[in-house]
Amino acid sequence: MLDRLLDRLPWGARKLARRLEAFVQVHGVTALFVAKPTFRGIYASFADVPNNIGAIERELVDAALGNLRAERLDTATRLPLLDQHRELLPMAVALLAKPGRTLDVLDFGGAAGVDFRNVRNALPAPDVSYCIVDLPEVCEAARAKWSSEPRISFQSAIPEEGRFDLVHSWSAIQYVPDPLWLLRRFTDYRPRAILLIGSPFTVGKAFVREQLNRSVPFPQWVLSLPEVKKCLASRGYTLALHAVHEHDYNVDGYPPECRVPNSTSLLFLADGETRGSAN
Repeated sequence: MLDRLLDRLPWGARKLARRLEAFVQVHGVTALFVAKPTFRGIYASFADVPNNIGAIERELVDAALGNLRAERLDTATRLPLLDQHRELLPMAVALLAKPGRTLDVLDFGGAAGVDFRNVRNALPAPDVSYCIVDLPEVCEAARAKWSSEPRISFQSAIPEEGRFDLVHSWSAIQYVPDPLWLLRRFTDYRPRAILLIGSPFTVGKAFVREQLNRSVPFPQWVLSLPEVKKCLASRGYTLALHAVHEHDYNVDGYPPECRVPNSTSLLFLADGETRGSAN
């Protein structure tokens, strides 16, 4: 209904309304009128913050299912409109895919499968096996939505073993107590590429802050880019792409060295892939 109403506006008003809509989705309605901080505090670990992301699991279920319903198509091409750098995963899948061979994808924090849907819709003939790891209640709700799709599966714990061609995580690695352990775990699957999208990074020391834009605060890491590069380099992965998203959260209350208003996307390739290996 809202999309139809906005589409009837003149071009300038329609673009302004779309920008406001995107702003509200990221920052909330109150941010239009009050510059309320999204984060507070500087902590050394998750143990210093009372809650974790599991405290808002029900909210995450609702958000995940809402994202799955919110598919929009371009009027000229009838192709899917992808936002918030969601096109990066389909591009990576297209580049890594080989004719006659299924591409195995691990999506950590993949919610209800919105990125799988984007891969399926953006690629002419995707041959993928897509495994999502997320919170138990999110997985349960998502399985019901994809019960007739054999290419996607859900589990509430990271696989103990196996191999994946591509490991992907969209705005999720910052919500685990030990992100460096998780990244090392990703490399155990010997993927050709690791694609991290929408996580906060700094060139300084990593720290934890409380995220405040949900019903209860919960901890979030701001990761150290040098630490992450060193960690993955030690496991045979080289940074091949880096880009910052201009979300511009309010971090004015932080000292300059801890002001991280945006999120970042990073693509790491296995060392053989950086040399153009066809293996």
